[in-house]
Amino acid sequence: VSFLAASLPMIAAYLINDPKITSDFSFLTPSHVAAFLFHLIVIAIGLTILSIGVGSWVKKAEDANVITILILVPTLISYAYYIFTFDTYKGIWSFLNYIPLFSVYSVFGGLLRGSFSGGMIAVFFAVDVVFVVLCYQLMKKVFCKYI
Repeated sequence: VSFLAASLPMIAAYLINDPKITSDFSFLTPSHVAAFLFHLIVIAIGLTILSIGVGSWVKKAEDANVITILILVPTLISYAYYIFTFDTYKGIWSFLNYIPLFSVYSVFGGLLRGSFSGGMIAVFFAVDVVFVVLCYQLMKKVFCKYI
């Protein structure tokens, strides 16, 4: 919902299509937006599953918040990296592009810059889906054991 609310100015600029009135968001094509939304939604589902599963380990309910914050740290690293570079991880850190928790925003930067081929995008999507399935299977065992 927040993403949709933040997207309203871009949607309005796309509909008005007059650079004298609005900012130019022509670099955002519908395929870029669809790819990023798929990536973002799948990772959000994975984070939710991880938070519920790992949160079931704690003895006191108030400790679950700390664990959830620790789970979100890789996404914050991805966000900070994206803010400073507007691109994907480079050099020895390039493997982080394929780890869903670390690649939330770097994949978006790569999509905007056209850094990825169709095959690489397919690999990202496949890794995202495998990530969610593995999280679900692992956290199901953890949750059932501790609850």
